[in-house]
Amino acid sequence: MMQEVLITLCGVLVALLGGCLWYVLTRMGTRIDGLDERLRNVEQAVTRIDGRIEHLEGRMERVEGRLERIEAQLAGLDERISTVLDKLQEMGERLTVVQERTAPA
Repeated sequence: MMQEVLITLCGVLVALLGGCLWYVLTRMGTRIDGLDERLRNVEQAVTRIDGRIEHLEGRMERVEGRLERIEAQLAGLDERISTVLDKLQEMGERLTVVQERTAPA
């Protein structure tokens, strides 16, 4: 009789442990699924961010190219303006000489 009670108690304990184990594994599985979903969302966000970064890098390269062309144009304009100013100064000097020569004495 005592043996039967022990066997029954062992069976109940095994069933309880099995139920607890099943509950814990189910909860862990649910949490793992949730974490997996969150990880997928993060991966998608990172992919979108990578795409945006690549797009911005392309735009930055185009802007840098435009800036280089503008700098080259400005350097050319600087040279032209310098030449024009030199010619204006020469013309001013000539005008002064002409005015001095034509001024009544």
